[in-house]
Amino acid sequence: QINDDIFKRVTNLPEGKNHGLLFFFDLSGSMQNHIAPTIRQIINLVMFCNKVGIPFEVYGFTDTVEGFRRHSIDDQHSDINYNNKDLIIAKFSLRNYASSKMRGKELSTALPQLYTLSWLWDRHSSLVPRDERLGSTPLNDTIITAHDIIPKFRKQYGLEKVHVLFLTD
Repeated sequence: QINDDIFKRVTNLPEGKNHGLLFFFDLSGSMQNHIAPTIRQIINLVMFCNKVGIPFEVYGFTDTVEGFRRHSIDDQHSDINYNNKDLIIAKFSLRNYASSKMRGKELSTALPQLYTLSWLWDRHSSLVPRDERLGSTPLNDTIITAHDIIPKFRKQYGLEKVHVLFLTD
């Protein structure tokens, strides 16, 4: 039996916006020559996501924690008893630079600030604020942390698919 209308069928999903994007970009010193084009691409993708209503989060990861932690890790966790085989992530910073939770003016301010930082990282590293300096690459720590962030992001927006991008060298 032959059916001639094979290409006439269209499937419409009632809620077709069931995907989101998580960006994790490397803020290590080795990215200095690549950071500006990487940030520009992230900004393009964020503007697209914002325009079409796709949820997104943009995180930068580094081990530079100046200005974020004023006490040593031992001081912060002196009352915690760790067990054998516990995972301890130390001197790790995951900064949220942009989010689909930001609306209008807030996002319109965050993206140019992120671009300005990328320009400074690329050309005038001596002018970068102390707490935004490039460090080493805690990629494993970021991947481990992402395993906690992804399900929360998926649940928050009721997403079927979450695309995760790690932008590193």
